[in-house]
Amino acid sequence: LQHNHRRSGPFLCPTSLHPCACYRSDIRRFVLLIIFVVLEGLGDGAGIIVWAALGEYYGRNKFASLRGIITFSHSWALVATPVFAGWAFDHYGNFDLALIPAIGLAGAASLCFFLVKKPPQLTQEAAANQ
Repeated sequence: LQHNHRRSGPFLCPTSLHPCACYRSDIRRFVLLIIFVVLEGLGDGAGIIVWAALGEYYGRNKFASLRGIITFSHSWALVATPVFAGWAFDHYGNFDLALIPAIGLAGAASLCFFLVKKPPQLTQEAAANQ
């Protein structure tokens, strides 16, 4: 068997603490990895802001209940998504069927987060009636 994939010479990866053997043909993968790490970090960091906003908007008394409801409502997707992605890859040979809707849903969720307004404060009378 002959390997037709030609590699160029190695170079140092500027983001690594240690020299690593990256090849020019792998630059695209490396760039995609860096983009993923940056976006994943931003997304993970934004999660803290979401929970802080939830506490500020609805107060300490309702924070635990709301966090439980929110976590329960999206936990099913954390279990089902890898199974669905595996099924999509097995049947179609790529992850497009799983990733494209996920990108759309993530965009819609981001838009909702940016459009959310702080709820009005209830008066003592209105709070007592609830």
